[in-house]
Amino acid sequence: MKMIHERLSTRAVHVDFGGVTALAGINLTVNRGEILGLIGPNGAGKTTLVNVLTGYQRPDAGFVFLDEKDITGAIPHKVSRLGVSRTFQAVRLFQGLSVRENVLAAAVTHLSNRNEAEARVRDLLNWIGSASVASRKSAELPYGQERLVGIARALATAPSFLLLDEPAAGTNAAEAIELSRIIREIPTKFGCGIILIEHNVPMVLGTCDRVHVLDAGRTIAVGLPAEVAANAEVRRAYLG
Repeated sequence: MKMIHERLSTRAVHVDFGGVTALAGINLTVNRGEILGLIGPNGAGKTTLVNVLTGYQRPDAGFVFLDEKDITGAIPHKVSRLGVSRTFQAVRLFQGLSVRENVLAAAVTHLSNRNEAEARVRDLLNWIGSASVASRKSAELPYGQERLVGIARALATAPSFLLLDEPAAGTNAAEAIELSRIIREIPTKFGCGIILIEHNVPMVLGTCDRVHVLDAGRTIAVGLPAEVAANAEVRRAYLG
């Protein structure tokens, strides 16, 4: 059985790209069962931070912890096996595979029992409302449904933490509302914590338990959604 972890965190994480500071001493914590929003203007360092958390970017300084275990610089597939899964801005489904096969491909890498993996896939597709298109090639999906299948594929690995990188990008208002509902169900239904990166600020404020705001690679605020929305520095840097 996969170990359940209670906290994913960074300590003083710093990343430079060619002399440009992308992250400057970031301390972030998300707890299992919590939805943490990560917002800020373009270039603030949000995706870089998620890449550090999931092993796609090694920090120049600082640490990443899963509970008390130091996982700094662990390669992506090891981070995933430890219980940290993610989606990408570009969904990256396997276009030649069916919807069911896409989700199953993730499930079988983490569940040793094939029947258990198949059952998890059925449950996930029913939950996101995609059971009726399970046999369709993923290349045929409308954009909003493609993003939901990406989330289902990430959840198929039974993570303790799920990191969602702009899941509402390109969706319409109705799709964003439905996506928010689905995200809010995840901690209760699957027992995992979430980091939600999103430019749809109303969606973040209405979905998340806490919000962490970055600007130019630095933390400028962390708090409850209402506190962050009222923060003068956040309004100056991002909300307007």
